[in-house]
Amino acid sequence: TAASTVVATQTLANPGPKTIGLIGTGALAEAHLTAFGAQSDTMRVVLWGRKPEAAHAIAQQAPSQVKVEVYDKLADLIAEADVLCTLTASSDPILGGSQLRPGQHINLVGSSTANDLEVQADVLTRGPAWLDDIAAAKANAAEIRRIVDQGHKTWADFTCTIGGVLAGDHPGRQHRNEITIFKSLGLFAQDILAAQAVLKSSAHFGGEPRRIQSP
Repeated sequence: TAASTVVATQTLANPGPKTIGLIGTGALAEAHLTAFGAQSDTMRVVLWGRKPEAAHAIAQQAPSQVKVEVYDKLADLIAEADVLCTLTASSDPILGGSQLRPGQHINLVGSSTANDLEVQADVLTRGPAWLDDIAAAKANAAEIRRIVDQGHKTWADFTCTIGGVLAGDHPGRQHRNEITIFKSLGLFAQDILAAQAVLKSSAHFGGEPRRIQSP
């Protein structure tokens, strides 16, 4: 999941050094801190969570080359970050469209069921959104389902995927001041690729990969 967020950010965010804002202090935050820390052009990370002690604990686990700052106020993090990642299990919106500034890229990651709502509806009106999978979004992307149900947009507005951008089938960011949004729900293809990477690594270090047979 964190790796796909990094890919989406590399694909949709403005190029150059970035300040990455992580909102949340759970396992997703830890994984994203590690994933972004592996990128040479994203060395500054700002972090906020409802429990400051949890935020500081995660910051202490950061890779040595990554500068991590814990923010006391979410509004300050939102204003500072070039890239925002919502990584919570919140059912109440924590981010509003009026808080966003031109040029930001937003990764909506934490909400993964039809009932989770990390952001207010107006976030999805601030710019175009890309999906990891259209069918999954129709089933479980609560923020998008809500804005479609309210009549502010239709599903025809949500037909672009990150894979389509990488394949050259869909356009990405159109200009520097555009607010771009990626809605992540997770794909089984990510699990397959991760398993392949583990098998290749095992072979490289002398292990013998085995074919996994279905029961």
